[in-house]
Amino acid sequence: MKKLRQIAAWIGIIVVVGLVIATFVLGVTGSSLTISMLILTMGVSIILWVLLWFIRILENRSNGEGQEDTEKKE
Repeated sequence: MKKLRQIAAWIGIIVVVGLVIATFVLGVTGSSLTISMLILTMGVSIILWVLLWFIRILENRSNGEGQEDTEKKE
């Protein structure tokens, strides 16, 4: 799960940086899509944060279940 979380984090960083650059370029050129790109950038950032948070919860849950199994065997 740690590897999955790292891959998701790197993909998220690349996507968010790309969106920020695109938003900046659209803002400088005066495009009407600037506000839409700002909203998209915030939305993607929040979705990625929730995804990484959910992966961390699943990871902790699977670790917790594994510890209970070893306690039962001892």
